[in-house]
Amino acid sequence: MTKSAKAVKSAKPVQTLNAKARLGSFALALGVVTLCYKLSGMIQLVIGRDAAVITETALDKLIAFNPMASWVYVSFWGMILASFLLARPASVALLNRTMIGCAGLSSVIYIAYPTRLDHASILPLATGDNTSHALWRLIHQVDTALASSQNCLPSLHVAITLLCVVAMWRDKCFALWTLWGVAIILSVVQTRRHLSLDVLAGAGLAVAVLAMYYGWHYLVKLSKKHTF
Repeated sequence: MTKSAKAVKSAKPVQTLNAKARLGSFALALGVVTLCYKLSGMIQLVIGRDAAVITETALDKLIAFNPMASWVYVSFWGMILASFLLARPASVALLNRTMIGCAGLSSVIYIAYPTRLDHASILPLATGDNTSHALWRLIHQVDTALASSQNCLPSLHVAITLLCVVAMWRDKCFALWTLWGVAIILSVVQTRRHLSLDVLAGAGLAVAVLAMYYGWHYLVKLSKKHTF
C-alpha cells in the first residue's frame, strides 16, 4: 500500500451537520436560555427579595447614551443564528452546551442576588420621534413584558455574544465576528440595557463556563487514555 493510500485510509472522516440539526441545536439552546431567564424572574417574585440597583461608574459616564446603537443591540439575535448555521460542527456543540450552561449559572445568580437598573432616569432620554428612539422603547417594552427587570448582572447578552465569537475562532469569518461582538457589547452600554459592571460579570460568566466545558472534555479525554 502506498503512503498516499495509507494517509487516505487513516484520515479522519470530515464531520458534517445539516441545517435541520443546526437549527434544532439553536432552538434548544435559545429555548433553555429563555426558560431559565423567565423562571428566575418568577422565583424572584415568589421570594420577594429587593433588587440591588446597579449605578453608573466613571466608565459608563464616558459612554454616552445612543439610541441608534439599538440596531446593533438587536443584531445579537442574528449573530446567534448565524453562528449556529456557519460554525464547525464541534463549535455548534460547544455553543449549544455553553449557552445552556450560562443560562443555568446566571439563573442561580439572578435568584441569589437580583439586580436592576434605574430605568426611571433613562426613559426620558429616549423620547425622540425617530425610528432609533422608537426601537429603543420597543426593546424596553419587550424586555419588561417577557423578562425580569431584576436580571441585570451578569449580562447574558454579553456572555452569549462572547460564546458566539469563540465558536467562530477557527473560521475565516472570525475577524468579522470579533468586530461584530465588540460592537454588540458596546451597544449594550450605549443603549443602557446594561452597565459596565454587568458587562464585566457577563464576560466572567462566559469565561467560567468555557473553562468548565474545556476542563470537562480534558478530563474525559484523560480518563479514556488511562482506561485499559
